Amino acid sequence: MIIARGLVALILIPFVGFIHFLLATQFEVYERRPIWVFVVILASLIVLARLLIRSDRNRKAVLMLNIFAWSLAITLIWWLEFYSQYSPLKTNYSFGQKINFVEPEGLVDTKGNPVSLGNFINKNKFTLLTFYRGHW
Repeated sequence: MIIARGLVALILIPFVGFIHFLLATQFEVYERRPIWVFVVILASLIVLARLLIRSDRNRKAVLMLNIFAWSLAITLIWWLEFYSQYSPLKTNYSFGQKINFVEPEGLVDTKGNPVSLGNFINKNKFTLLTFYRGHW
């Protein structure tokens, strides 16, 4: 029973990360700091720490579950807090103000380099631009 509780708490950590990713990509629920994810991760880590303190048998297995859970939690929190965050906008646009996309500060490519659309627009008589907003 001790190992089963530990496994449930361990499986809950990546499952929460998957649910957060699914909400962002499929349902466009973007959260800057998902508090509910942190609460579930903290609860899982507390359950695992209590199992480690109270366990008499299977101490090595519970210790390995704790080490793996802590590394998963740290990786997931790092990914949520630092890796998947956009940098703030450089300029604030007021309501109704049109953005000049021909200027280099307007758009960037996938590597973050500024892109001027003047060359693309002037190539043909009819030009169709498709903008894709990534999932993050």
